[in-house]
Amino acid sequence: MPTVTQKLLLATVLLLLGSGCSRYAIDMLRENKLTPRPLETPLHHPKPGQWRDDAITVSWLGHATVLINIFGSWIITDPALLQRIGPPEAFDNAFGIRRIMALPLALDELPEIDAVLISHAHYDHLDLPSLRKLAPDRPTIIVPRGVAPLLEGIDAPVVELDWRPGKRRRMQFDDGLQIRAFRVEHYGFVPGTRRSRPTGVNGYLIEKRGRRIAFFGDTSFDRNRDENGLPLATPQTIDWSEKRPLNEQPIGLCLLPIGDSHFHFNHIGPKEAVKIATAARCRKILPIHYGTFILTPDKYRLPDPAGELVREMKKSNSAVKSFCLQDPPATASVGKACRLGKE
Repeated sequence: MPTVTQKLLLATVLLLLGSGCSRYAIDMLRENKLTPRPLETPLHHPKPGQWRDDAITVSWLGHATVLINIFGSWIITDPALLQRIGPPEAFDNAFGIRRIMALPLALDELPEIDAVLISHAHYDHLDLPSLRKLAPDRPTIIVPRGVAPLLEGIDAPVVELDWRPGKRRRMQFDDGLQIRAFRVEHYGFVPGTRRSRPTGVNGYLIEKRGRRIAFFGDTSFDRNRDENGLPLATPQTIDWSEKRPLNEQPIGLCLLPIGDSHFHFNHIGPKEAVKIATAARCRKILPIHYGTFILTPDKYRLPDPAGELVREMKKSNSAVKSFCLQDPPATASVGKACRLGKE
């Protein structure tokens, strides 16, 4: 008779093989379950309780999770705060993909969050167990079109924003904080799961006291999918300088993903991140979406995404600067708290 462990392993294999991309699923099973990497400890430990409310302070907590204090308003993006991400989302993702870089602070060190920004419904960006950890403080959870029903049971206010013309694309808070949705090029559904229905995908522009931060979530460089995330017959070239609200005035900081350039149909790498930041008039880039979970097979992974980003900036003679990175940068910049200076 097979043991409980063997049964769970078999069930995991069947789940992954039925998820749509069997070769990718097998690679991920091997790297995350059969030959897992040891958990790394970040060099930096942010202390949000010491951050000033008269400034802008930012700390990357890993993957697409960024903690922001913008003049006293606390924001967290795509929180993935536990040891694993689903599926399946059972027992706090106990059987999901494990972190390779530890969360740089304890959950009880997080401040009371005002706004949670969810870019789309993939498991590494919409992590329901993490949202349940934040829910007791009742932050406003801002999600794309059609995502709110997935948050049933989360005891916190949920607001859908939609970048499409004529839809609600912004939210204004009483303290002057404003969140606006803009279009990025990705998709937001997971075939064969409760998240199989096409939903919206948002980037967000964070504004307060004339200062602006743009969170891009996930995106490709060209438009390969329609507004519902379905593949286009012919990819379309995007002029990122014409995207609203990005072209109104320079952006102090852009949070851009850099870790999955091989899967360029849905993602970007360092070279594309620099191009987008330059076109969108970003003054600084904080690279995200790398070095936290193994989501790309080893043969396709960039060995040093952050270092390549810095090299691309120098090669392109771009006016955009890296933010909160060492030079040469290191993955251990996770958790480093950096203050965004005056523009």
